[in-house]
Amino acid sequence: MFKKTLLTGFVSLTVLSANSVYAAQQNNIRFKGEVSAQTCNVSINDSTSSAPVVLLQTAKLSELSTTGNTSTPTTFSMKLTGCTDPKTADQDIKMHFASSNVDASGNLKNIATSSPASNVAIQLLDPDNNVIDLKSGEAFAKAFSLKTGETSGEAQYTARYIATGGAATAGKVEATVQYSISYL
Repeated sequence: MFKKTLLTGFVSLTVLSANSVYAAQQNNIRFKGEVSAQTCNVSINDSTSSAPVVLLQTAKLSELSTTGNTSTPTTFSMKLTGCTDPKTADQDIKMHFASSNVDASGNLKNIATSSPASNVAIQLLDPDNNVIDLKSGEAFAKAFSLKTGETSGEAQYTARYIATGGAATAGKVEATVQYSISYL
């Protein structure tokens, strides 16, 4: 009797332990950041709001009639001011973008909830017009080089609609991306 009770208790404990481990693996919060001697103030299109909005031009359905087609791009600026003068050598500054709402091609999914357009996402491009691929949920993109003696700089990025999964349908489009500055 004692052996059956002990065995039942062991099996129960093993199942509970396995569930606890499984739950812990599924509920991780990952924190990432940097420690740097350099810090700057950021503005997006000259707005210092903590939640800036970039308004894209309305796209024509005919521009987005086939998967991969893109709309007329909208540029937006990311300006850094109040930086520390690098003094001895130029310092490369990068932007770190992150989002959990990304499609398989690395574009920002449409998360509009009221009358959303379908088969459309938002694609980001760096200052050299290279696509910023967010497939992994994050990406580093070129910004600029802070020259010796400088304390500010600006980079122009681009956002545009891209047709995904066929022809886009009319509706609203909204996407979000987090950003931070990488000084390393």
